[in-house]
Amino acid sequence: MTLARIKTWIAGEVLTASDLNGEFNNIIDNLSFALSSQFADGSVSVPSIAFINDTNTGAYLAGADQLELVAGGATAFRLIRLAAGTSFAQFARRGSVGERFYPPLTFGNPDDGLASTTAGTVDLIAGGRRVAQASSYVNATNYLVFTPGQTGTPAVLETGGGDTNVPLLLRAKGTGYVTASRFVFESFAATQSSVQAGRAYWHTIEGALHIDAGTLIARVPAMQGVMAGDLIQAAAVDGATSYTRLPASGEASLLRIKNAAPVYMAVGAASQYLKVATGGGDIIYGSAKTRIHFTDAASLATGTTTFIGPWADSATESNAFVQHLIPYPGRIRNLYAKLTTAPGANQDVKFTVRVNGASVFTTLTISGAAVSGSNRTDSAPVNPGDYVTIQATSSTGAAGTTLTGALELDDPS
Repeated sequence: MTLARIKTWIAGEVLTASDLNGEFNNIIDNLSFALSSQFADGSVSVPSIAFINDTNTGAYLAGADQLELVAGGATAFRLIRLAAGTSFAQFARRGSVGERFYPPLTFGNPDDGLASTTAGTVDLIAGGRRVAQASSYVNATNYLVFTPGQTGTPAVLETGGGDTNVPLLLRAKGTGYVTASRFVFESFAATQSSVQAGRAYWHTIEGALHIDAGTLIARVPAMQGVMAGDLIQAAAVDGATSYTRLPASGEASLLRIKNAAPVYMAVGAASQYLKVATGGGDIIYGSAKTRIHFTDAASLATGTTTFIGPWADSATESNAFVQHLIPYPGRIRNLYAKLTTAPGANQDVKFTVRVNGASVFTTLTISGAAVSGSNRTDSAPVNPGDYVTIQATSSTGAAGTTLTGALELDDPS
């Protein structure tokens, strides 16, 4: 507002007290009028209080008890008085260009701050990209608590809220999954009864990892001081026990625990996964790739056929001790055989792999001066309860020999 003058002074004019008082009174009167004036409501594009050189930046009345600040014709934030008598600042929801966000509440950089992309959400924006989103839930009473840690202590992500026990659910989108790097199970000195189906925790009293599914289904103890060649005893839920020898590096191992239920379990470096399937009668823990070993310490006589067992013996095929019983579904492959003495010129020893009394492999023939051979081409499926026999046939005139060999048994693929 322009102040009005009451007198125009000229050079050399005498300034009287009344003139001076009149000038001051005029200034005071004009200021009082200007400061007591009321403005039009205005709008976001034409604010009531604006600037000569920037007419769409300033302030206007957005509604009853609502003062809105605008910049360039866009809302910056709004001051609102609630009915309860308290006031708050309301920021614009967000600004974005394509996938890049420009939050209304920023910290130093125009694309670092807080925004609300949709009603009931608050987004943390860094570098113009959404980093995290908090969303509302009707009548929610539980929430997340983030607590930093000082030197030597971990930062903590935990739950809080009105419930006595508040679980934490991590859920991936679509077919995605949750990955935990260098994960350590919590310590929990609980009894063996499960408190949460699907829970895994470290039992401090037993020094073992418990896995629950309504009831305790697995207990994995920590073993220290064991070495290759040591015997490990295992106890099953029905009280049966079994033993296994810890293998040296690269050697197959198998731990069998008697179980009346028709189920088996196999874990091993060859398969890299836990496998549970019906059929069998054993719970098997160890390598999913093992061997069927056969050997005969007695000399295989010339011109004879026999079946080789695992304990340095041989007999006819009907004898159970030369039948290698299969406890779980799998596939046999990679036949290897070795003789102590070569068959001799124009002579041979033939090996045939049979399942339940029927040949399933092409015959492996070791002849002449050779003392070993293999069939790494053929394979055949086997099922729980099947038996595998190794038939050895020496040609008439072949040198007598002891022998040994092995057949690989691995997963059904």
